[in-house]
Amino acid sequence: MARKSVAGSLIGGIPETQEMLDYCAAKGIVPDVQLISPKDANHAMVSLYKSDPAVRRFVIDMSQLTPDLVVEPDAAIDPTAWTVLGTPIPAAARHPAHAAK
Repeated sequence: MARKSVAGSLIGGIPETQEMLDYCAAKGIVPDVQLISPKDANHAMVSLYKSDPAVRRFVIDMSQLTPDLVVEPDAAIDPTAWTVLGTPIPAAARHPAHAAK
């Protein structure tokens, strides 16, 4: 007797996703996000860390990304101590390129 399995997705495939996007466009349904510039990433992180109820999702507008862009510092973030608002950032949440630092 051979073992068999059946797998699937509850969200559907590409045609179903396109149908949902078309429906949302026709009905004016849009996501609740705040579009930010890449330079504001630190401010967004602090807002998320504080669990600010006014903003829950940020979308970074990558069209504003340029080679000379400087991310604005935020006083609540101490990159040398790996803390946000005085609370240590877990090692698992750090970017691998910075994990050894």
